[in-house]
Amino acid sequence: LLKAQIDLIKKEIPLPEDFLNQVLKREAMSSTEYDNRIALPHPLTASEGISNFISIARLDKPILWNQKMVQLIFFVFTPASSKSTAWFFDKISRIICNDEAARTLIACTSYEDFAERFATIQ
Repeated sequence: LLKAQIDLIKKEIPLPEDFLNQVLKREAMSSTEYDNRIALPHPLTASEGISNFISIARLDKPILWNQKMVQLIFFVFTPASSKSTAWFFDKISRIICNDEAARTLIACTSYEDFAERFATIQ
């Protein structure tokens, strides 16, 4: 799944050849799975020259990530702090702690619906 998501990201953003290995190295240290079927994979360190990005995958059916079932994957690369990064992580923490918000996002069937519901989570 991570390789497939990285391959899609590479179509839009140049990534280093070892990017998947960087992410897997981070996962080996401690899984990035959370409650409410959410995972936040990311590399351990920031590579220079890569634009900030967030890639979101919603799976039709949950998969076992490490020890928890995951259905919503937020692939995150944000080496710099900014207001938008803080806003995003605030939203994610609210989703992780809110069963209803997570179920609502998992049920979305279009990008537009997902983006609208994500933005309104409080």
